[in-house]
Amino acid sequence: MTDAVSIYVAALQRAVEQLTQGREPAEIEAAADLLKELDPSHPAIPALYERVRERRERTYLH
Repeated sequence: MTDAVSIYVAALQRAVEQLTQGREPAEIEAAADLLKELDPSHPAIPALYERVRERRERTYLH
């Protein structure tokens, strides 16, 4: 990956983290899917999907 793409993906990841605070699981999942499309091996992707899973579990348990 080029330096410019790496910088862009890092900025996108920070934006995703900020934008997903307090969001619905489907919105977080959509952001994770976008990040995965741009950089399938990005280290933030598993954490985002884990957050989706946790929020869905909390929703179903309440």
